Amino acid sequence: MRKLGGLLLAGALFAAYATTNAMGQDWSKGYTDTYINYMTWDGAEWSAKPDGSKFVIAPNGDWSKAYSDTLINYVTADGARWSAKPNGTAFMIAPNGDWSKGHSSNYINYLTWGRRPFSAKPNGTTFTIVPDAGPATSTHINYITWDKAKWSAKPNGTKFAIAPDGDWRKGYTDTYINYIAWDGTRWSAKPEGSGFTIAPGGNWSKANSSDHIDYITWDQAKWSAKLHPNGTFSLVKQ
Repeated sequence: MRKLGGLLLAGALFAAYATTNAMGQDWSKGYTDTYINYMTWDGAEWSAKPDGSKFVIAPNGDWSKAYSDTLINYVTADGARWSAKPNGTAFMIAPNGDWSKGHSSNYINYLTWGRRPFSAKPNGTTFTIVPDAGPATSTHINYITWDKAKWSAKPNGTKFAIAPDGDWRKGYTDTYINYIAWDGTRWSAKPEGSGFTIAPGGNWSKANSSDHIDYITWDQAKWSAKLHPNGTFSLVKQ
């Protein structure tokens, strides 16, 4: 990955890391429940109920084994790892459990036991829950580079803003990203309006246009990303 002058995008990139992935929620279709079923970082299935400043959590929804904890660790639709703490009628959330990067959010986006994307808002002792209304929409993607490192990327005009481990305070701009495709091959991509210019192995003499890229996320899942002119992605899991 090349740095172009090592330019830090301090203001804009800080704002980027301080948002969660919006997933096309239609809150008019929300319903109330006393708990949520979510996937943890290690792929385990847990349930959580709000309980003041804590959660009551239970492995596999077995409430006979439930206990209180100050946070839950959950996975978002694009494979990113987040932590959440109750914060009144909102959450405090942090990427990778790094609370130095934590911020408030009215809701969380999480994967349920069936790996379907849902969103939830806290309402005292209950949640308002809504299923994803369509492809996940995100300001960024989390991808694996050729050297197996974890990076995040968001469009920045005809370039990408990229950050190691999703830490946007270490972000900078580059003209392209190097990512691993579904079949394990190495590809490079440049943003081009509502699509990409992609090149196998970074060989731009063999480049072609594509409306999407197929990439491997941090958790080794297979996702496709389409780029929109407004600088967001539509994400679909294979």
